[in-house]
Amino acid sequence: MSYIGIPPFGNTVRSVTNVVATASQTTFNITGGYVIGYVDVFLNGVLLTPSDYTATDGLTVVLNTGASASDEFQAVSYQPVSIANVLPITGGTVSGDVTIASGNTLKTNTILDASGGNTTTINGATPTAYNTMGKNRIINGAMEIDQRNAGGAVTTNSSFAVDRWVNIDSLSTGAFSAQQIPYSTVPPPAGFAYSVRWTVTTAEASPSSGNSHIRQLIEGYNVSDTAFGTADAKNITVSFWCRSSVTGTHSGSLRNHDGSRSYPFSFTISSADTWTYVTKTIPGDTAGSWNVFANLNSAAIILSFNMGSESAKLGTANSWASTNYVGTTGSVQLCETLNATFYITGVQLEVGSVATEFERRPYGIELMLCERYYQKYTGNTTSYPLFGVGHAYSSNQVMGVSKGLTTNMRAYPTASLTGTWYARRYDASSDVLNNPTIAVSTNFVSINGERNNSGLTAGHACTVWSETGSLILSAEL
Repeated sequence: MSYIGIPPFGNTVRSVTNVVATASQTTFNITGGYVIGYVDVFLNGVLLTPSDYTATDGLTVVLNTGASASDEFQAVSYQPVSIANVLPITGGTVSGDVTIASGNTLKTNTILDASGGNTTTINGATPTAYNTMGKNRIINGAMEIDQRNAGGAVTTNSSFAVDRWVNIDSLSTGAFSAQQIPYSTVPPPAGFAYSVRWTVTTAEASPSSGNSHIRQLIEGYNVSDTAFGTADAKNITVSFWCRSSVTGTHSGSLRNHDGSRSYPFSFTISSADTWTYVTKTIPGDTAGSWNVFANLNSAAIILSFNMGSESAKLGTANSWASTNYVGTTGSVQLCETLNATFYITGVQLEVGSVATEFERRPYGIELMLCERYYQKYTGNTTSYPLFGVGHAYSSNQVMGVSKGLTTNMRAYPTASLTGTWYARRYDASSDVLNNPTIAVSTNFVSINGERNNSGLTAGHACTVWSETGSLILSAEL
């Protein structure tokens, strides 16, 4: 390629400076500067020779003869550029936007900002070492899954309001009801479809014994990276949305499996019946036993929200203690107010000191996570679904009617049947199944039993089914 004037060199950026001269002007500032020896100077469109001007400081061009008023001065300069000018090889600061052209790739091992990666965002998300699928160690934090109750209320101690969230009530007289609440009843914060509500049905002033709280037990496998109980323990952050009819300082706690270590924390609800977003960062505990390296399929961390407790269960906020605390001293005791309510949703527990956006897992994945601890199979009166296929041991005995589980369970579950179940041969009528027994493992279940009447043929295939009954499997922590 031919050039008028000095040809560019290597990888360069071309800059043009245009100036309308004043009478007798000789000195002209060059936009962006220039590399000495790589600047072309034009006056009224005519290329000047280097003998017509001086260009030796990289910033200005000085004409030997002053220009006339309204003369058009132009300088075309060239600056070398390399990636080192944009992104320093070692250290340094880049300001402004950096754009990677389409089809190109930026490869890096770490993205951090000046505060250690706490505020840098990519597509609105804060990148951290744990900001990936599975960062939220809480299961069913959006309160979507309710296999047991289908939205119905529970009132007994140790009952589950929704999957993974158990209601504890050992107060002397105080009582609660707890249940899943849909958007149509009380709209949760934007982005959520459900919450869980606790309602005081029997008030108890100044509880003298027992406690009431909602909690989730987290399996050791899911929090082993916290390294709790060691010198390498990591900070964790809890975040959630809540609302209550009672304003003030509410409380909860983080505990280990046996209650020998606890961290009570408090949070404030300033406006009644108004959703409030709460975040709490909890320093990693270097003491105690946490089941994060052994007994990994057992409970390791317990997250609780206090609804009312005796004073012995309440401790100093924001401090680790070798006591089984479920809340903080002086906090709201919801149980003292009849018909008081407390709602919660969007609960997240993650490693690190920053609360990130709630992790939204697909419904099917969330259900599978819940089914590691609880599974329920229910018949219906429409399609009469078969539970499984086994064989007849005799004219009225059914054996080995088996079914593979949708998800491997945490441990061998306890199993029970509700309602009426039936057994039938492939070509015979159904009859009630009596005295059923259930054999289980972590991935299958098998039913044996007897029919009221004979009619089976030993060795032939047979099935069991139910119209309204359920098979319940529980491997809760």
